[in-house]
Amino acid sequence: MHAIACCLKAVSTADAAVGVETCRLACGGHGYMTCSNFPATYGLVTAMCTYEGENTVLLLQTARFLMKAWQNRGDGEKMTPTVRYLQTTTNNGHKPFEKSINWIIWALEKVAASKIELAWRHMDERIRRGISSEDAWNETSIELAAAAEAHCRAFVVNTYYTMMKKIETTVSESLRTVLLQLLDLYGVHIALRCTGDLLRFTNTTGKDIEELQFWLENLLALIRPNAVGIVDSFDIRDEVLSSALGAYDGNVYERLFEEASKSPLNIEPVNKSFGLYLKPFLKSNL
Repeated sequence: MHAIACCLKAVSTADAAVGVETCRLACGGHGYMTCSNFPATYGLVTAMCTYEGENTVLLLQTARFLMKAWQNRGDGEKMTPTVRYLQTTTNNGHKPFEKSINWIIWALEKVAASKIELAWRHMDERIRRGISSEDAWNETSIELAAAAEAHCRAFVVNTYYTMMKKIETTVSESLRTVLLQLLDLYGVHIALRCTGDLLRFTNTTGKDIEELQFWLENLLALIRPNAVGIVDSFDIRDEVLSSALGAYDGNVYERLFEEASKSPLNIEPVNKSFGLYLKPFLKSNL
């Protein structure tokens, strides 16, 4: 529980920070206005990457568990559910590419298992060369953190898939379609973020990556008509969002004008500085 909670906190807060920045950039110059509330939101979200455990430290906490799990696998001990894939992915070789969430889960678990194995092996090699365990751990920390993140992303996609399978028969057909599209979109998005790892640790080819990209673009086209409804389903109140760009009525420019009118610089139709300085300068004969 400690191991999975650590990496979930690290990965989710890092992704949230990237998400806020992506939304801010998508709003152009409006995203940098105070009334958009993006600056305050970004500061709040990025702070989460540090408080209650700095993210790199937490990933390394998960890595300690993963190193023990890899050792237990080698000793033939029973694996806990979150790391049971370490046995199946390493024993089953490679799977040919499929345009399915099941293949993505296998590929992410294969990447995670390979990174865990490499980190364990490189740390063990350093210890064999006479480096102390603590120094060997520090020198391998980049690989260890990457292994923990890969483990977490595989866990999230697998859990997402498992939960969707549990509820897909309990919802309407139209809702089920959207939920499964979102599942596929998230899985493909994560897979494409790991393109280098897929090419390195699985039998994925460049053509397969192209197929994943086409799949992503098709999913975006399918989801786009429902995008506003999906966001609204979170039912975040205007008082909470506190943004001129995201109010319930959609009157963005009216609200932007209202906020701009509150500025002391806009109290007068023309600021007095124009009459005092700019106008005489423009009429002067230089």
